[in-house]
Amino acid sequence: MNNRQISLKAIAQEAGISIMTASRALNGTGHVAKDTAERIRQIANRHKYRPNLLIRGVQTGCTMNIGVIFPADIGFYTEVLAGIHDTLLKHEYSIQLSLIKQHLGELAIRQEHQQLLRLLDLRVDGIILRPVNDDASDIYFKEVFERGVPLVTIDRNLEKVHCDFVGSNDFEAGQQAATFLMSKGHRKFLLVASGDIVSTGRDRRDGFLSIASKTKDVEVSVINETDFEYHDDDVLAALKNNPEITAAFCVKDSFAAGLYNTVLKSGFKIPKDISILGFGNLDMGPYLNPPLSTFDQHPVELGNVAAKLLLKRIQHSPAKLRWQNKIIPADILNRQSIATL
Repeated sequence: MNNRQISLKAIAQEAGISIMTASRALNGTGHVAKDTAERIRQIANRHKYRPNLLIRGVQTGCTMNIGVIFPADIGFYTEVLAGIHDTLLKHEYSIQLSLIKQHLGELAIRQEHQQLLRLLDLRVDGIILRPVNDDASDIYFKEVFERGVPLVTIDRNLEKVHCDFVGSNDFEAGQQAATFLMSKGHRKFLLVASGDIVSTGRDRRDGFLSIASKTKDVEVSVINETDFEYHDDDVLAALKNNPEITAAFCVKDSFAAGLYNTVLKSGFKIPKDISILGFGNLDMGPYLNPPLSTFDQHPVELGNVAAKLLLKRIQHSPAKLRWQNKIIPADILNRQSIATL
């Protein structure tokens, strides 16, 4: 059995027409007589012809591939990726996915830059990136911009880079967390944050503190897990030194899950003794006991909007479009981990 792919040239020869006419008929571009187009399609179907997208990409300069760079521990970004995929699929684009280990410092930045160059070598039509380096500038993306490849960043806004961004307003979400917990009567807080390196965690922390600092009777004990890992000893010490704490805000759900274990191990109950609010609405949340109250960032919508922005940028000259920041509000999912005092 011969499994060799039939060529466009062979289809044209069998139909007795030019290669250009066969191409127009199968791609739906240009004018081809109805009867001729139908005869060409029947021949192509009989031979199970599939177009060579690599050749088409060389001919048109459009590969119909989009590069996506996300964290290797994809977690939250699984749904973001689903939103990107669904939108791109409707426009017949495919995804070239690269995964980066995020918490390796300079090594992660080098890996990310290598993957950016690889995507350029693959001639992707655009790139959607969840950045590693919050301090990156236009120079970091020099090769991307020189080749005119559109770039959309997601979740982390690179203030020194001229490109589109889609994400949450993390500072406002932190403010919302403080206001919500105070509306439940809480005044003594534990804030489990991730330090200053990552903008998302930093902004959530600072937003929370901006509200708490304006209220006279509010006290906040802050833990900064600068290695992005939850440390049981840090929290135990904070709870021991501040026994009046009644509520905790964790800048990400994985911290909240760790706090659950610490609190329960210490003989306390959630939310009777301490209320807990997370961030990110990870899959684990509903299955914790009690189910975790958290922020929903609407990741599928984030992905949809990022893909639409990128497609718009691909279709228009960059000079004709202003850079856009699309903010998707994060909403509190109030489950059973927060008590009213």
